[in-house]
Amino acid sequence: MVTQDPAYYEEGKVGRVGQYCAAWDIDYPVPNGDCDGLDVPPWCFEKWCYVNPATCEAEYDSQKSVLLPKTPLRYSYKTCGGTNLLSNISSMEAYFDYNKDFEISGTEAEQIGYAGRPFSAWAKTRHLPRLNGFSQSHQTYRFYTVAEQVLSMIGEPKHGMWRAQESGYVREYRIAGKKGLPEGADTTDPANLAIILSDYSHYEAAASFSHYQYPHNKIDEDGFLTYVDLTIYHPKFEGRYDDHVPIDLPFWYCTMSDPGGPNSKYPFEFAFDQPGAKQAGPLGKRAGFDIPELYPRFIRLTAFPDGRSWVNVGPRLTQEDADAGKPQIIDLAAVDESRTDTEYYLIGRPFFNVYYYFIVSIYSDGNMSVENSHSYIRPEGKYYDALLEKGFSGMKTEVTNPDFHVLSVEQSGKNAMNTEVKLKEPKQAQGTVFYGLLHPGRGHMNFGGGCPNRGGDYANYPDPAGGANFQTTLQEVTPLCDAVMVDIKFYNNLDDNPWNDPSYSLPNSGIQEETIGMVVDPVKHGEFETDFDIDGSKFLEGKTNPDLMDLSTAGVENESGDRVIDAKFMYTRQYKSYIGPKPVFDIPSNDKVSRTAFAEPQEGYTWASTFREDEVLEEETCPSAGKGKGKGKGKGKGKGKGKGKGKGKGKGN
Repeated sequence: MVTQDPAYYEEGKVGRVGQYCAAWDIDYPVPNGDCDGLDVPPWCFEKWCYVNPATCEAEYDSQKSVLLPKTPLRYSYKTCGGTNLLSNISSMEAYFDYNKDFEISGTEAEQIGYAGRPFSAWAKTRHLPRLNGFSQSHQTYRFYTVAEQVLSMIGEPKHGMWRAQESGYVREYRIAGKKGLPEGADTTDPANLAIILSDYSHYEAAASFSHYQYPHNKIDEDGFLTYVDLTIYHPKFEGRYDDHVPIDLPFWYCTMSDPGGPNSKYPFEFAFDQPGAKQAGPLGKRAGFDIPELYPRFIRLTAFPDGRSWVNVGPRLTQEDADAGKPQIIDLAAVDESRTDTEYYLIGRPFFNVYYYFIVSIYSDGNMSVENSHSYIRPEGKYYDALLEKGFSGMKTEVTNPDFHVLSVEQSGKNAMNTEVKLKEPKQAQGTVFYGLLHPGRGHMNFGGGCPNRGGDYANYPDPAGGANFQTTLQEVTPLCDAVMVDIKFYNNLDDNPWNDPSYSLPNSGIQEETIGMVVDPVKHGEFETDFDIDGSKFLEGKTNPDLMDLSTAGVENESGDRVIDAKFMYTRQYKSYIGPKPVFDIPSNDKVSRTAFAEPQEGYTWASTFREDEVLEEETCPSAGKGKGKGKGKGKGKGKGKGKGKGKGKGN
């Protein structure tokens, strides 16, 4: 709901709103409005200001108030670097998928007491964000949608994957301008901890690609380390991973996006903030996905019923076969997930210190043991020594091509109908010599056309020194390129509630009452009308409808003379909710975006703001138009008065 009382804007309750760039809606929300509560829409956190309609209408994408249309002022998000999340999303960059022309007005608006674009249903259940995006590689596209708090990811069938395995280390790169540790320094020496804390970081957003260092540049010209590798037990991590399970499982991955995911920014950033994100399963933990220094963003996915993993069980192509011109045989069999532990993830992690997004699958034959063909621990180094000290034993210390339980496909009949039959014996996965089966012309474009054939830092591939994956992965766990393929057809419940829960998102979840009075028409409903029957049939003559109900005497009569029958729900539970983008002020990590009580503006419009000082611009950067009172911003959001003449420095927005 939004306030419909113009006096709210005219009695000085909101004084300086809109005179400079700020997230005004969350800093001082309309009482009982969309931004006044615990679960608030994403637009509440966007910056905006009032602009001069004579000079800024087109260039700064300014818009006139709908809620209070008589004001001459126009508001602009673009001026402040914000995004108008209320706009029509024929593009992929707005949050609410409403048709631009869909607005409530006239008689209907009078009946429900609301005009403009609706943000909640009649039952007070809030409309949820809807976001679209896409990504591509090798000119093949994947499409992402968030709707009703369900993330869906649809791409191509049988997408080739590479194997990788974390080592139990975090690589920390030297921060620009810092000196760092000298070559040969012991990173476990307590005397070096202060330098590691101050001079090295696993990720520096502002530095972009420059924060990354190639392995051959580990030592700078002055003999200092440009990066250090720390085990997850290093004191820098303050004991957070002391009880972590051994990282013994590889994962299979492939890149889904360009740097930063530019065409999937909104669905990705939104999805990774939701309650259903960052929940690692048992295999995900054994792969190290719950260590944010390695994998700060991840969402566990569920395959659609017909989505599968596939494994190449064709014969291995030897060097002799390749030299003789023999082909690589591709023979795919579906992985039997009833006998193979399987987990899928969408992950975002810095790759060359810039976020990329990847699809990931993890498999296991069982617990960490020598019998598990997937499991492996490198039997050397600080991480392995720490595991032994913690009492872990029986670890598999040899890399093997993994075995998979698979389903055979028997073809019969003219139409080759497929019948799946479980094979008793597992099959060994065989990699290909190719970069990817969907990259036939890659080498001709100087991108590199062969499988890297070793793990470790991708670095400067296709140079032979380049590896196959991330900087902290093990070289001996080779990628086995396209030995595993997955169908890109997944979803995730972002608010962490399964829809098959009988108490989830009931019709009373918006009103939040166990008993709701339902107004009914005081008439009989259900009497059979033989004159209206099909083809003049008299079949229903003399018959009574067992569901006949006379509502003229049912329930009780309310003050308006309506008949009311109570609907009593067995559960009262919160409706689907979501976490919006981070506002300009800080919020505790892993907390829902909720607004605490803000101080009231003091006499004389002394502003009690919640945004950081470095975010506040001078008033004159957004001069209001004219001397009149600017009333509201509309679009379902009241915007305050916007007094002041505005001097209009600079370009004079």
